[in-house]
Amino acid sequence: MVSGEQAPGLVNIQAITGGPRKDAKFALDQARGSRAMVELRGAQVREERRVRGIAKKVTLNEHCDKFSRGIQHFIKFFLGGPTSPQDYPITPTKEELEALYWVDSRSKMILEQLERLRKSLSTRSVAEQDFILTMAEKEIRKKIPLPPFQPAVRKGDLGGGRPISVQTKADVERALAVAGISRFTFQWDVPRDEDSTWNSAVIEVISKKSLEWLGRTMKIGDEESGQVGDIIRRWLNNKSREIQQYQAMSVDEYKKIKSVKSTKTLYQRWRKKVCAQISLLAPKQDTHVVVLRDSDSGTTVSNGRQNFQE
Repeated sequence: MVSGEQAPGLVNIQAITGGPRKDAKFALDQARGSRAMVELRGAQVREERRVRGIAKKVTLNEHCDKFSRGIQHFIKFFLGGPTSPQDYPITPTKEELEALYWVDSRSKMILEQLERLRKSLSTRSVAEQDFILTMAEKEIRKKIPLPPFQPAVRKGDLGGGRPISVQTKADVERALAVAGISRFTFQWDVPRDEDSTWNSAVIEVISKKSLEWLGRTMKIGDEESGQVGDIIRRWLNNKSREIQQYQAMSVDEYKKIKSVKSTKTLYQRWRKKVCAQISLLAPKQDTHVVVLRDSDSGTTVSNGRQNFQE
C-alpha cells in the first residue's frame, strides 16, 4: 500500500471531524455546562410564568411575613398547636355538619312557641298581647343555651408567637359556637374549587377575631384587613394537601420523608444560586472550564459538576 493512502473499508475519522478529537474530560465538562444552562433557562421560564400569574391577581401578603405568620399562629393555637399532619383535628362528622344549622332550627321552634302564645291571648287587648309577647321573647332569649363547643386537644407548644389570653380564647370559642361550629377544625377533604359551608363559617369567624387580636399590637391597614380571608384560604389549601397526603402515615415515617424533602430543597436552592453565578460569569461561547467555590457548603462547581472538598 502506498504511504498516505487509506485502506479499503476504513473510515477517515479526521476528515469527518475536521480536526483532532477533543479531550474526553473537556467534552464532559462542556456537556455538563450545557445541561446546567438548560436547567437555568427552564427555571427562568418557570419564574416568568409565575410572575405573570401573580400580575393577574391581587397581591397577597407573603406567606412568611409578620402579618401572615400572626394569622397562622392564631389558627394553629385553636387547632391545638399541631406539629405534624397527624396532630390536626379530623374533618367534622356528619352530625357536626348538621348542627351547623342550629340557628335556623331554633328560630323555627321559637316562632312556633310565640305563635301558640299569641293564639292563646286572642281574647286580650292588642296592647296586652304585645306586652306579654315582649316579655316572653326576653325570657326565651335568656334561656336559650349555646350549642356545646369542644376545644381542640393541646398537641404542642407553638412557641415564638404572642400568647393568646384566656379572655380572647373564650370570646373566639363563643363566636364559633354561635356560628354553629361545635369543634374547631376544617373540612380538609373538600376540593379547592368547591365551597364548604363549614369552612366558610370558620373562616368568617377567625378572620374577624384574628384581626382584632393582631390589631392590639400592630398597625393594620385597610389593604391588609381585606386580605385576611384570602390568607386563611391559601393556608387551608396548602395544609389540606399535606394532611390528605400524610395524616394516615405514621409519625416516624412522616418525619423521615420530611427530612429527605428538606435536604433536597436546600440542595436545590444552592444549585439554583450556583447556576445563576455561572450564567453571569460564563461567556456565551464557553471554551474554558469555569470553577466556582461555594463558601457555605464547601463544594466547587465546574460548569455544573460538583466536587465535594474536605
